[in-house]
This record gives sequence, C-alpha cells and structure tokens, in this order.
Amino acid sequence: MKIAVVYGNDGSDVRIAKTCATLVTLGHDVHFVGWNRRPDVNKSSELPGTTRHVVDHAVPNLGSTWSGQRAFTRHAIKTLRQLRPDAVHAVNEDNILRIGWLKGWAFRKLTCDVFDSHIDRQSHRSWPIRASVFGLVQATRWWCDQLIATDDVRFETFGWARRKTTVIGNYPSDPGPDLAFQFPTGSPKVFVSGTLARDRGVEQLLNAAKQVPDFRIIAAGWAADDYSANVFLKDPIVEFLGHITPQQSLEVAASCDALLAMYAPTCRNHILASPNKIYDALSVGRPVIVNSEAKVSNWVNAHSAGHSNPYSDETALSAFLNSLIARRATLNEYATRARELFLQGYSWEAMESRLADIYGDARATTDSSHTVPFPTKTTTARKAA
Repeated sequence: MKIAVVYGNDGSDVRIAKTCATLVTLGHDVHFVGWNRRPDVNKSSELPGTTRHVVDHAVPNLGSTWSGQRAFTRHAIKTLRQLRPDAVHAVNEDNILRIGWLKGWAFRKLTCDVFDSHIDRQSHRSWPIRASVFGLVQATRWWCDQLIATDDVRFETFGWARRKTTVIGNYPSDPGPDLAFQFPTGSPKVFVSGTLARDRGVEQLLNAAKQVPDFRIIAAGWAADDYSANVFLKDPIVEFLGHITPQQSLEVAASCDALLAMYAPTCRNHILASPNKIYDALSVGRPVIVNSEAKVSNWVNAHSAGHSNPYSDETALSAFLNSLIARRATLNEYATRARELFLQGYSWEAMESRLADIYGDARATTDSSHTVPFPTKTTTARKAA
C-alpha cells in the first residue's frame, strides 16, 4: 500500500519518524509530505525507507505565516495529485481541511493522527471562535475513516468519533536496559528537550535551578520564542546541544538526574498534554518533572514516576532540584522499577501492532496495487493517562 504522511514539519518530529519507520517495516510504500520551516538549521530529519517531499519556506521561531501555509497547502495538494496514494495519514485537523477534499480522487482512505486537537488548542478563545473551531473539527472527524488519539484522556474527548478511534501512545522505542543503569555524575542536572518555549516551563526551571548550587540544565531541540532563544539558552547554567537524534536524546536523558515536561495551564491542550518525555524518562529510569495542573500528573504521582508541583511554584520545584544529588543513592532501585513499568506497554514496540490494525501488513501479500485491503479495527486498550 502506498501511504502519504502529511504534516507541516520537516520530518524531524519523533512520532512522525517512528510512524514512518513502522509503516516501512510493515512493507508499505511510505511518502512524507512536509514543510521545512527552518531550512537554515541542520536537523535530524532523515526518514530511512521513506520518500520525502518537503517544501522549504522559512518562518520565524518555527511558527507560521499566511504565505507559509499557502506554500505548504499548494505543495501538499500537488504532491498528492502526483503520488495518488492508497491512503493519507494526516496530522491534526488542519491538514484534513488542507487535503481532505481530494479523498475519493487522489486517494481512497483518510486517517487523522490527532497530536493536538484544535478544539483543545483554542479553548481559551472567545465563544464564537470556539464554536467555529468545534464545527470544523467535527466535520473533519466525520470526513475521516480513522482517527488516532495519543492516550485515553484524549480518546474520551472524541465523543461520537470514539467508535473509529485507535489509541496509539506517544511512547519511545525501547533503548534497552543499559542506559537506565549508566548513572549521572558530577553536578545535578535536568534535561529539557524538543520545543523550548516560555509556556513549557523553561522560565520556571531556570529560576528554580539558580537557587541550587552548581546546578546545570542540558537543553536540546529548538527555541520557539524570544525568551527561550535570548534568555534561557544564553544563560551560563544552560548547555545547549542543538538538534539531536531520538537515540542521542535518550542517551543525554540517562546522563541527567531528571527530565522536564511542564506545560503552562493556559488552555485545555496543555492540561491534557501527555508528552513523550514522560515515557522517555521511564525508558531510561529517570524521574520526570510535571506540573500538577496537567492531568497526566495524576498518572505520574500514582506510579511514583517523578515529581509534580503547581506550574508557578518555583520554590517547590527548587526544593526537588536540590534533592537530586541525594536521590542518586536510590537511583538504582528507581531505575529498576521504572524499566519494569516501561516494559508493561509503554514502548513504541507495543504500539506497532495498532498501526498494523489500521493499515494492514503488506508483507503478507505480494499485491501492492489499490486492491490492498484497508483494515479499520479500532483499539481502545489501556493507555498511560
């Protein structure tokens, strides 16, 4: 089966890379249709086995512009008309609106992988905007043959569309047990990665860390706003590694005492967030720091998988950071327990069969034409939060 994955990203998104790799392993002809918003920056955006169709259009701080949206829309439509895939795997509802009208002509089946629903992202807006977004999102869900939610909490918000929704957790590939038992040395340190933004806890972390002697922050990813670029990353206690691969990210995480996964509770999307960093931390046996407003904090607390405090409580955060050196004495015990929990179903390997349920296993057939069946079995088994 020929599958086109459509997302306004250059291919460096970790979940996209895992999705494409799994579909390739299942024997499908995979094409990634994307948008490189920072062509001037070197990034880990290779997708082995996947054909990339990426348009370069620069925008500030990985944001968006009308000209960029127009360029990506034209690129996506043109590429799909040329490819004529069997199925399109589009990320979020905006990409369904972008290319969904081609269904039945350029492709047959349509899946929406909901990373962040626009309903949740716009929850802080005025009611006319919320009502308009709600209507558009419901229309895209009706339009799709299949939906994917990243956890059970998001799944429950899908209402009537749950009947055609599969839960595929935002989990890392299993790095193996060795990293978990390569313990940090030297100064206490926390790893923060991915989108570095003021509304993702970097300001609170920096302020709290400055209250702890000899503390270091290791950062990787990209600065999404002026504060992160000009204040956070330029602070002397922050070591910035730039863009690194998922495997390198796990190796760095294992060398630190904890990982940060905080979201300012300014909209429902942040409150419902279930970031992959929580499960990255589990996979390498390190605690994760979350804010207590996020629903996933209930899961973290229930499994003693890290620390939570109110988003703005820098005193509580500083107290936890100050305890990290002492916690190294019991880190072996914690890492053992975290790895055991991780192996109970929080790895990407545990999710691959769910993608196979959606798209089938092309290795089981020699026919790669448009007659390949498109399974629609949904899976709503227990997920992380």
